[in-house]
Amino acid sequence: MSRELFIYWRVQAQQLQLAVQAMARFQGELCARQPQLQARLFKRVDEDQALATLMETYAAPGGIDNSLHQAIVVQGTQAAAPWCQGPRHVEVFEPAGG
Repeated sequence: MSRELFIYWRVQAQQLQLAVQAMARFQGELCARQPQLQARLFKRVDEDQALATLMETYAAPGGIDNSLHQAIVVQGTQAAAPWCQGPRHVEVFEPAGG
């Protein structure tokens, strides 16, 4: 199973930089413990410009196993808590091809 995680959540636009710094630190620490993990962070300023959406992505050769999945969700929720507006949405995808 070569699943990847896509996690998105919203933050007040004026707090975006703080949230990005916190998540970059979280992802850096996670990747230091899991050297094969590829973590990325994307941002989108929403139309009303009061909120922004952050998208975290996680991939690894062979996929994300259950233990790593749980660590990403639980520890990421803790790292995002001061800025997160509403729930963090966790999506799991697998490659569509062969």
